[in-house]
Amino acid sequence: MLVFTFDVLAYANTDKAMAVGARQPIPEGQKLYESLYHRYHGRTIILGNSDVPALQLTEWAKREGYKFSHVDVTRGNGPEDFRDKLRDLNAVYGKIDFFVDTNPETVTLVMKDAIPCLLMCLPQFVRPEWRDNKPKERKVWDELTRELEVQSLYRATKDTE
Repeated sequence: MLVFTFDVLAYANTDKAMAVGARQPIPEGQKLYESLYHRYHGRTIILGNSDVPALQLTEWAKREGYKFSHVDVTRGNGPEDFRDKLRDLNAVYGKIDFFVDTNPETVTLVMKDAIPCLLMCLPQFVRPEWRDNKPKERKVWDELTRELEVQSLYRATKDTE
């Protein structure tokens, strides 16, 4: 089972008042979706946040030509809400083969549940360290790197036991 977040498939609207249907597809997201869709025999879920009604998300996906097994939305907008929804989907549909998202904080939380993840970074956006109001810490990336190290260490020590 593959789970793609809506942010991987469509650019965010700059105007929050615009409808979900006005979001434009991301070409790289489409290519990734199509390449994995055939490999996993169409077992895909498109996951939106609580700001996106499931019916509108379904209509958008159909209009843009996406084929999917299921469309669902989270109860909130935070990384924990996505992780909780993935736990629910994992219980209902079975093992999730990949979770694809654009938020490194969400990916870090999901990795802790032993779900393989793909982090899609969109090159159209300016990197945080290049912005005028750049953050003082790169905490999210550090947490992601730390979790990768923990997973690698666990795998290495498990093989030697």
